[in-house]
Amino acid sequence: MPRSHRPLFTAGVTAGACILAVGALASACLDRPLEPIDVRSTSTYKASVDNGTIDKIDILISVDDSKSMADKQAILALAVPQLIESLVNPACLPDDPQSGLTRLTPDSPTAECPENMHREFDPILDIHVGVIASSLGLGETGIETNGKVVACVDRKAHLLTQDELQSEVPTYDGRGFLAWDPEGRQSPAGDNDLGAFIDKVGALVEGVGQEGCGYEASLESWYRFLVDPAPPAKMDIVDGKAVPVGVDEELLAQRAAFLRPDSLVAVVMLTDENDCSMKAGYGYLTGRTGTGDVLGINDLQPRAICATDPGSPCCATCGAGVPEECGADPSCDTPTGPPDGNLVNLNCFQQKRRLGIDLLQPTDRYVQGLTEAQIPGPDGEPVDNPLFIAEDGTRRPQDRVFLAGIVGVPYQLVARNPANLGEGLMTHEELDEARVYDNIVGDPSAYVDPLDAHMVESPTPRPGLPTASSGTLDPIHGHEHSHGRDGNGDLEYACIFDLPADYQEDCTTADCDCKNPADNPLCRDDQGNYATTQLRAKAYPGLRHIEVLQGLQSQGIVGSICAKQLADPSQADFGYQPAIGALVARLAVKLQPSCLPRRLTPDREGQVACLVLEGRKTSGACSCDGVARSEVGPEQQGALTALSTVVEAKGYDCFCRVDQLEGDALNACQTDLSDAPTTDAGPADGWCYVDAQHG
Repeated sequence: MPRSHRPLFTAGVTAGACILAVGALASACLDRPLEPIDVRSTSTYKASVDNGTIDKIDILISVDDSKSMADKQAILALAVPQLIESLVNPACLPDDPQSGLTRLTPDSPTAECPENMHREFDPILDIHVGVIASSLGLGETGIETNGKVVACVDRKAHLLTQDELQSEVPTYDGRGFLAWDPEGRQSPAGDNDLGAFIDKVGALVEGVGQEGCGYEASLESWYRFLVDPAPPAKMDIVDGKAVPVGVDEELLAQRAAFLRPDSLVAVVMLTDENDCSMKAGYGYLTGRTGTGDVLGINDLQPRAICATDPGSPCCATCGAGVPEECGADPSCDTPTGPPDGNLVNLNCFQQKRRLGIDLLQPTDRYVQGLTEAQIPGPDGEPVDNPLFIAEDGTRRPQDRVFLAGIVGVPYQLVARNPANLGEGLMTHEELDEARVYDNIVGDPSAYVDPLDAHMVESPTPRPGLPTASSGTLDPIHGHEHSHGRDGNGDLEYACIFDLPADYQEDCTTADCDCKNPADNPLCRDDQGNYATTQLRAKAYPGLRHIEVLQGLQSQGIVGSICAKQLADPSQADFGYQPAIGALVARLAVKLQPSCLPRRLTPDREGQVACLVLEGRKTSGACSCDGVARSEVGPEQQGALTALSTVVEAKGYDCFCRVDQLEGDALNACQTDLSDAPTTDAGPADGWCYVDAQHG
């Protein structure tokens, strides 16, 4: 397999594509599809290639802090070592996959791989880790004297710095995040004790707690920290509506310190309920009021057609304007409020059907936030996305941002082999090809439910799934239940999982799911009895999360919050290791040097038949006067035609040919391991072809 131990280009190529005119097939070492295009009777292949090695990663862990999350936070904390160690001490892989050698983990990040093996990617020696919570409040914060939250707290998407005992965890220079910095590159230097660093990450995750807001803004929280150009300092209630006030300068300072413009960014999102990120404006009101109203829900009643066709233009809240042809709706003459009532645990699901209006942020907001260089600003006009364009103009490549969701979806639906999670979770491409998204998310834009009943949001038993009285148990979620948690209603579960004895508890508070066991499968013992001891944990369908992950395509990783087993940490299916493993596998592809999809045969001068083009955004000021750059000649215009889809997607308006090195400069490029190879005549600017296996 041809490999390059260095980037393909030695000069500063912002972005580019390689057009290969070759006729022989060879093993590919790019983990992405390459499209064959016929150009002048040859086989032409194109691939975007980043110039520059990724040597730093910023990891943001966004954790649901609502009720029943403590056990899941502890499980995620157990997976933290796998995440960090996989990045700082990557595995050694055989040079030849057919050699019989197996993957192994070196003793330390600086250890050499055994003979005939190589690192999966260079160890990452510069990592920032921050932890935030899902609570963004509802315009009001209130705490009873016993410390229990009675109104939605607003943690503002600020970095959290306490452990589960509410003791401060030492962070990097007191800035709220942790910094892995064994070489002391930063000033002041960060952590260099890996064990202590991992322990602190785990402590921050468990310190999130579960006394936060029940309206989980699990998407908006990371969006606010990473993306929002003007995060609000607070929400004021004006005429019954929430109005953003000011700019949160503290958050902007935290973002500026945490987020580097040249890093790879990975967001890990942990939540067991669907997202409830509210729009500002109508419906985003104060928390629970003295009358029991929440969000003004009692005032919202849908027109009758919403029950059967929420996508209809005639579906609206009673009293709202609708097209004239919709006519009057007699059902609106008698105020009834929402059909399912005003129940805390039901207020965020299927709002268009239940309320006639959708009070949640559109999921496109979050896809754009992690993929687009420009996003809508507070006034709706396009502004630079701070995740991709820094204040000094530095641009982060848009394929260096990833979102891993450990959310409410059965692992049985997203695993390559549910019987053996060691085979890993499906990638986006696998989920898409097998049409798994139809099963786990459906088509939200058309109000089409998922095909798999476990992923359908419903407060009543769903057809096709067993109930408590059916005498059978479902391996994914036990059975349907009819109880209403805390008198606030409840949705049916997407999945449940067994808790080890240390996590089981006798429920005496409302925070525990088995205080009123009824027919709850979380509380069912082996004899079929229901008691107040909670034996299992649960998750609800995470439809909005999965919709965003699907929209991110290969930059999104779908994982299950329902663990297969928590008894044997040495196994690949323990806890959240499958989800973290899927994230690491996806990051590893990006961290590896980019290789060409075909082995090339150099001519007697050492050059190969490959055209390298640099694409840039210049706003019409195109110039190819740079070092090792040339104009694209008429005979090479066919290559630009082959790249038309890349040009359109990236918005490039200037292409230059990058010169292939020759002579002494070519030899220096191929043999000098430094970042800037030179010859007696000066720097070796340009590009060269390196085949590490065949010389």
